[in-house]
Order: sequence, then structure tokens, then C-alpha cells
Amino acid sequence: ALPKALDIFKNNGIEFSNAFASTPVCCVSRGSILTGRYVHNSQIFNNSIFGGCGSKSYIKNDEPYSYASYLNKQANYRTFFS
Repeated sequence: ALPKALDIFKNNGIEFSNAFASTPVCCVSRGSILTGRYVHNSQIFNNSIFGGCGSKSYIKNDEPYSYASYLNKQANYRTFFS
């Protein structure tokens, strides 16, 4: 599955020579990146389920439309949060 994902990145992606995270809290930052939403619109507030990280609301309303879901559908790319 990884070679297909790499092809998607190469053919359709953008290379960033400089980048930053909008917040130092990892789950909040990942949620923002994967959904394309600003941190304050992500409904993820900290690294706990109660803070929105892996919550039922995120799984139902945001995850199906995330970048990771797109990669899963297009290239069988899988992610895992633990």
C-alpha cells in the first residue's frame, strides 16, 4: 500500500521546504492537518478522548472526510492512533 501512497504524494502533492505546526499538542495538530480545519474549528482540544481526540463525534463527523480517509480509499493507506 505504501508505494501507491508515495505515488499519490509525488504526482499530486506539494513539497514544503519549511513548515510548522499550529499547536504543540499532537492530537490537536494532527486533527487540524488531517481535516484541513484551523485548530480552533477542529473540535479537538487536547490529547484525550474527552478532549476530542478519537471521540465518537470526530469519528462520525470529521474522520470520514479527512485526508487519511481519502488516502485509504485511493491507495489503501492506513493510519492508526493509539
